[in-house]
Amino acid sequence: MSKTERRFHIIGGGIAGLAAAKFLKQKYKDCHIILYEAGSRLGGRCFSYYDKNLDRCIDNATHVVLSSNKETKKILKPKKFYSKVNFWRDNKVHHNPWKEIKLILVSIFNTKPREIAKSLLISIALKLFPFCTWKRKIYFSQGDLSENIIQPLSKFVDEIKTGWKLEEISTYETKINILKFNHGEIKINEEDAIISALD
Repeated sequence: MSKTERRFHIIGGGIAGLAAAKFLKQKYKDCHIILYEAGSRLGGRCFSYYDKNLDRCIDNATHVVLSSNKETKKILKPKKFYSKVNFWRDNKVHHNPWKEIKLILVSIFNTKPREIAKSLLISIALKLFPFCTWKRKIYFSQGDLSENIIQPLSKFVDEIKTGWKLEEISTYETKINILKFNHGEIKINEEDAIISALD
């Protein structure tokens, strides 16, 4: 099958699935990408929404982008990196990041500090070294996750199917031939490719 006719099925509409779509379109310009997302929207935990009480757009959670995250920087194109971080706790502003190291690690890795591999911690420390106040190294999302990440990445997808939850995979010999979703079955041609972008 020619590159222009090739179909890619991406299961999962979070950052991984959307980034995969961008990579595929850059590699196979005329391919056809179908993305299946079980939820009602794209982005996974990375999205923004309008809050009526605050009368502003806020992020699902404040995301942190480090200056060492080169690929994320290319997508997000942050306008401002910070060298100083302030923390709001107990109705006070705290300036010492070392006392809040657990919160910083959670915001960077999106998991509990004790579950982070030591090799990743060392890698991040080396990329951020030296820890100089004049080096801008951290970007905090500011109600712009959907606008600056999700919407631009979704443009690389030809068909978006939200609310499509994968329930079963059927195989013939050694290859997947049918994807069974809650909305029906999708037949997979021999030339098609499937990418699982699930947790």
